[in-house]
Amino acid sequence: PLTPHLVAGRSTSLLPYFFLDLALCVQAEQGMDLQSLNIESLEQLKYTGCVIKETLRINPPVPGGFRVALKTFELNGYQIPKGWNVVYSICDTHDVAEIFPDKEDFQPERFLTDPCADSSRFQYIPFGGGSRMCIGKEFAKVLLKVFLVEVVTKCHWTLLNGPPTMKTGPTVYPEDNLPTKFTSYVHN
Repeated sequence: PLTPHLVAGRSTSLLPYFFLDLALCVQAEQGMDLQSLNIESLEQLKYTGCVIKETLRINPPVPGGFRVALKTFELNGYQIPKGWNVVYSICDTHDVAEIFPDKEDFQPERFLTDPCADSSRFQYIPFGGGSRMCIGKEFAKVLLKVFLVEVVTKCHWTLLNGPPTMKTGPTVYPEDNLPTKFTSYVHN
């Protein structure tokens, strides 16, 4: 079950976005018993996984990352010397990735097949890429799936201030802390 400890103690920076995107389109997986969640049942929630991936594509939880150039190279006509710090933008990477048509649209269905299968693995990098990818990536995806199922099946929510203005720091976060009213569904 969704408990304050689960959310507060293991929070990820992506949770605020679910309230934005869920309000637009998410419904619980049809025909599945969502009362007894376990790893096997979570793996069967394919569309829910697509919603998570699409949310990460549009709203990555961190704006980018840093790397050190291991050798001198050229990028778009500019020479980057060995040893320089290089900053990359996850948002910009997703915005220019050719594998995502209609980039502005929230389309979880685009992840029903692997859009990266025939292209560079660095066109979709919500958790960073390469050997320094976020170590908590898989845990975060499981936690987000549990959170998503619990919220969608147990309550209705309203964003009290409407869509928030987002700020960027080490993570991306809502300026107003996303005040939200939850109302439990009444089950007979």
